[in-house]
Amino acid sequence: AGTDLTIRAGAGTGSGAGGNILLQTANAGSSGSSVNSHATAVKIDDAGQVGIGTTPTAQLHISGDDTSNQVIIENTSDSADGAPDLLLKRNSASPADDDEVGQIVWQGKNDNNQFPSLAQVRVTYKDVPDTTEDAAMQFRVMSGGSNAEIMRLENGHVGISDNGNVPQREFHVHNSGNTNTYLHLTNGATGS
Repeated sequence: AGTDLTIRAGAGTGSGAGGNILLQTANAGSSGSSVNSHATAVKIDDAGQVGIGTTPTAQLHISGDDTSNQVIIENTSDSADGAPDLLLKRNSASPADDDEVGQIVWQGKNDNNQFPSLAQVRVTYKDVPDTTEDAAMQFRVMSGGSNAEIMRLENGHVGISDNGNVPQREFHVHNSGNTNTYLHLTNGATGS
């Protein structure tokens, strides 16, 4: 077997932080013959966090300012089941009912320089024993400054606007007020 390639930053002493590992590139300039400046493209900090285009604040932090795709997962297999996979895996030493398994969160800056969570898709474990596992998927969306659950998939049922309660039928729509609840079906010809 081959030997390892070790890239090592400087070590601190005592409680001092170690050095970072910086990978730098020099982008093309607009014109001229001057040597272009190097800039950090990838940073690995002393905690092992990786930043691409930024100083990391998470285990993997990617930042860019263009309109291209920032993450691409590509699979070139010609197998029928060779599609790209994105796996969110919760590996707990003590799994329990109602554990959060994973979530996808969308945030956006508001006019007060804050980053509220505008939408979330969250999965929780409802029953963990082997062969009887149950899960729930919750969809949350910001409305009027409040992030609320608008839909839940659980026990093979779909619940709409039921404030996080388990849907009681295959399709369960709840209105928390005292007004009527409507199911509005439209078509392309009439629009109503």
